[in-house]
Amino acid sequence: MAYLEITRSGTMGLIPTVATAASDHSHQRGGVERANLDGGPASVGRHVHNLIVLNDQDVSRHHCIIDQEGSAFTLRDLESHNGTRVNGAILEEPTRLHDGDIITVGQTVMKFIDRSVWKRVIGDRT
Repeated sequence: MAYLEITRSGTMGLIPTVATAASDHSHQRGGVERANLDGGPASVGRHVHNLIVLNDQDVSRHHCIIDQEGSAFTLRDLESHNGTRVNGAILEEPTRLHDGDIITVGQTVMKFIDRSVWKRVIGDRT
């Protein structure tokens, strides 16, 4: 299971308004919005046709996309006006995401969580 934790938006540290195409793709827990990425691709932007819709004027209508191939997730910028950052570096080409990576689009900050990594490290105890 992989998801994004959307923790703040704008200079005042506000949680952004997030809508998703399907109600089971997003939920809020402890003040953090979570968006499920399994079954990708997951498009991110201001336009309502994105899977993850962000209410952030610095985010392009179609900002970036997270593709899934098997258990790997890759982030691509869609020629957005303000760019996409991963761990502070501007994304210049598609980049594989790793558990804990910080993605910044506009004023919105998201953390990539990949629980499949956790299962491989500590073992599946279910």
